[in-house]
Amino acid sequence: MDTGPAVESDWDVIASLEITSGEIAVLDPMSFDSITLKLPPGRYQVAIKRVQYLDEQYTRVSRVRVSNSKGAQLGPQIDRVGVDAATLGIVDASALSDDNTEEWERHTAEIESSWQSGEDCGYVQWGDADSAIMAHVSTGYGDGTFPVCELTLNQQRAGFEIEFIPTGTAYPFKK
Repeated sequence: MDTGPAVESDWDVIASLEITSGEIAVLDPMSFDSITLKLPPGRYQVAIKRVQYLDEQYTRVSRVRVSNSKGAQLGPQIDRVGVDAATLGIVDASALSDDNTEEWERHTAEIESSWQSGEDCGYVQWGDADSAIMAHVSTGYGDGTFPVCELTLNQQRAGFEIEFIPTGTAYPFKK
């Protein structure tokens, strides 16, 4: 059965992160795998787009964007991030340095609880500092390795975007 083209939403801001360290961790919070990107300190909006196919009853997150400017332009791929638990976390890298195993388990249980209630995104307070908010998003159709592309404004890095479901992707499951 033809599911027709996917309909992609506008950007939906899900969190605001204060990046104080100049480095942001992008990670699978369930497996500790991560990459670290350098970003100018400041406030960053985390926004997502969702995609829905004609015959699918719910939406999926197709991409996530972290930016300090609405005018930022999509640039080249700068890295790739791997996900093994269908969720991606984004947090100031300094928030992870002092975390212990018990705290990590508590935070990941909060994320798992939000999945089980059907939420595809959210945030958790990862530590005491304002910069310790971790935004989390489901990753399209689940696990994989996804491209991380730079966002620039006036030839300076202003954030990044990760695409989980490329625009125009056909529905991957036969009905």
